[in-house]
Amino acid sequence: MFHFTRAELERFLTEDVPYHDLSTAAIGAQGTARIGYLSREHAVVCGTEEVRGLFDLVGVDTESTLRSGEPVLPGQELIAGVGPVEAVFGVWKVGQNILDRASGIATAARRWTTMIRDAGLSCPVLTTRKSFPGTRKLVTKACVIGGAVPHRLGASETLLFFDQHIALAGGLDAFIARIPQIKTDHCEKKLLVECDSVAQAAMLLAAGADGIQFDKLPAPLLTTIVTELRADYPHAILLIAGGVTEQNLIAYAESGVDGIVTTALYNARPLDIGVTVTSVPAQ
Repeated sequence: MFHFTRAELERFLTEDVPYHDLSTAAIGAQGTARIGYLSREHAVVCGTEEVRGLFDLVGVDTESTLRSGEPVLPGQELIAGVGPVEAVFGVWKVGQNILDRASGIATAARRWTTMIRDAGLSCPVLTTRKSFPGTRKLVTKACVIGGAVPHRLGASETLLFFDQHIALAGGLDAFIARIPQIKTDHCEKKLLVECDSVAQAAMLLAAGADGIQFDKLPAPLLTTIVTELRADYPHAILLIAGGVTEQNLIAYAESGVDGIVTTALYNARPLDIGVTVTSVPAQ
């Protein structure tokens, strides 16, 4: 369950309407209005819970809503509410932005994971910590809703070493010498290292690394490397990161890696969301 606090939702609103809605005030709109968000295409919806939270904050009553993860058809309404005109306009664009970005990501994640499953493969799609600052919770929810799995939610939770770490540790030999102590100190964690050659990967695995993350290797070369390493290190975790697209996804999933690490889902095309705002006659 992904929970957005009141403070987080309020930040979304105040970023868009820091003082008051100048355009709505200029036309003197009053009374009650109905707002509805609809999809213009086939998609997986995500973000309706957050939009409902925004409705609650500004005094808009939720009339109907879908749950994140439900498939939607073109023209289908995702969420609708009724409330004071100023409140409806205050939440309008923030709600639309949440729905179109989150649903776009969830739809792309569902498409990727479905492609792999339909190909008869078992290879999870793992999402990185390289999200734009301030968006991680929402994009992570969208990826999970679509069937992807968080690879790293932050630097505090996993041991993953890059060239930069190895250089500052004194070079590869010095880093390898430290692997046993690192594993002892962090006995509950897996130790993974990113590299781009089979020779370096073999050295690291022989020294006790639990897994290797390969970066931007072509799928045919990756397949050869994975086959070679599996012969000597059958229990090693082998991942590919970088360079994976929807077009080459299956080739990488067929390479034998344990998972595909990607940032691409965060850049998925936003869902085309339409918004209707209509006046509600006074009772």
